[in-house]
Amino acid sequence: MLVALPPDRGIVWKYSNGKQLAIFRGKAGLFVPKGRKGQNTGYVIKLEQTTVTFGMRFWYLCPICHRRCALLYLAGDLACRRCVNPAYESQNTTRLNYLADHIRTLRKQLWPEANWNTSDLSSGSQYRPKPKGKHWRTYETEQQRIIDLEQERERLWFKSAIALLNRQRRKNGDSKSL
Repeated sequence: MLVALPPDRGIVWKYSNGKQLAIFRGKAGLFVPKGRKGQNTGYVIKLEQTTVTFGMRFWYLCPICHRRCALLYLAGDLACRRCVNPAYESQNTTRLNYLADHIRTLRKQLWPEANWNTSDLSSGSQYRPKPKGKHWRTYETEQQRIIDLEQERERLWFKSAIALLNRQRRKNGDSKSL
């Protein structure tokens, strides 16, 4: 996000943990101070502009790789996506959570105006009515897909619950496993 700052003025973001990030506008670009107050250390984020149909477009130059980018990410220092290399949320989820999210999504697509809780994974989809206007063959195919995912999630849940119980038993000194 490009912030229009008046000359010699800055912006300060305060986080809930008490830390803050300050950015000041200078002649060379945006200045991000580092260290303690009174120290003149930090780095400059240079801006580049390009001509577009209706005026000018401003870009940040990444302070690490000096590539032009529209967004900078805060991961210690400000940097572009390539330098920060953040993980997508889907890369940090378990198969069990992925299946739960996927089931909820497919349920909302199949029953968009449901008067029951589509997020409740304990209720089976095989007992739900066909939405008005949906062809039977399409409905049965989509419903079967959801049922298959629900069964896979249930098997995976039981497998992880048994593994957890076995770990707990071994921890307590019981040699029998489930």
